[in-house]
Amino acid sequence: MTGNIGLHKDLSHFLKQMPLFASIPDEQIRKIAGCFLVVDHQKDTVVFLQGAPSDSMYVIYSGAVLIYATQPGKNQTPSLEIELGRGDFFGEMALLSDLPRTASARITLDARLFRLNKQDFHDLLYRNRHIGLFLSRLYARRLSFGAGGSSMKRGPVFYTVSATDPALGLSHFLYSMSYHIVTESDKKVLVIEPYLELENSMKRFGLHPIACPDASLYALLPAQLFTPDDINWFCHPSGFCVLQVNKGFNPCLVDMLPRLMEKFKSSYDLVIFGLGHHLGSFSRQAVRLCDKNLIIINNTHAALPAVKEKLESLENIAGTGLDRVRVGVSHLCGTIGIPRETLKKILHLSETPQIWVEKSDKAVNDEIDTEKRFPVKGARAIARELAGVRIGLALGAGAARDGPISV
Repeated sequence: MTGNIGLHKDLSHFLKQMPLFASIPDEQIRKIAGCFLVVDHQKDTVVFLQGAPSDSMYVIYSGAVLIYATQPGKNQTPSLEIELGRGDFFGEMALLSDLPRTASARITLDARLFRLNKQDFHDLLYRNRHIGLFLSRLYARRLSFGAGGSSMKRGPVFYTVSATDPALGLSHFLYSMSYHIVTESDKKVLVIEPYLELENSMKRFGLHPIACPDASLYALLPAQLFTPDDINWFCHPSGFCVLQVNKGFNPCLVDMLPRLMEKFKSSYDLVIFGLGHHLGSFSRQAVRLCDKNLIIINNTHAALPAVKEKLESLENIAGTGLDRVRVGVSHLCGTIGIPRETLKKILHLSETPQIWVEKSDKAVNDEIDTEKRFPVKGARAIARELAGVRIGLALGAGAARDGPISV
């Protein structure tokens, strides 16, 4: 927990832009800002749990927070899931009611929060009736929204794709998967390449240079590290975009990655980091922050020690109990592979690894696989799972039942 004059001066301006504090005079805003404590939290930190005593409210300065509630006796299935971002506030309802927390709060992207304790919050309400009026209208809208029986569900947004060997067809898998996501759903996809790919390699995948679709991104990048000419944007005719940097993502950007991800999240439905086979500081930060991490492994006996080491590194960074690492097999290296059921046991995996890269001409020649084959498998199967694409199952009586793809 830290705090300083510069941050609170910035907070004064920040609070003034929020509807909750918009009616408060500047002099009083500065006093209110001085009452907040600055709290930094990493991804997956629990801010408070449902049922805990209420002692403060929070304003989100950066990052993302998931608010979720469960009902007793219902297998702990969330009855509410709402993700909040910069400028949102939470925790104030329990302070108003003076009852225990009705929901839990968990960090989903490294966040900086400003915390206001219970007494300062009540003093704020007492001196500013406009805040009470704003909150009463806000809760009326929330109750109206809740009466419809729906909630804002948060699905995974950020993914990494890595490999245990440079010759496993990672780019073929990454771009083929992105192609199938955008052609089978309405998702907007951005692929981030921290390691430079030559432009002729991008052309081989059908990717062509475009102008930066969002110039405001440059405002987040330190001028001494990057210029607009350093950043390359490519687009595939199907619609997915690729961002890469001429000289690679500087390690100095590691601490800024949560802010950049926050920016990407406002423009894209799925953001995928192509991390290659080397885990540098930038890649390790991406693995920690992303919702899911996909890894393509070499399933030969000779490669097994390296595979074990890489999986252990990923799980140590992402967290073994969070189900954030998925494993698929490539058949581009070696001639005799270890059976998938055996791999599952040897590597202590929760599921049998799926074959994501088969030995095809397109995979060998670094081209996107655009065919819509049946049964659905490989990059397309993973794409449908990530995009939430559902299929219809025809029954004997002519009825149809739909369900999620399982790969």
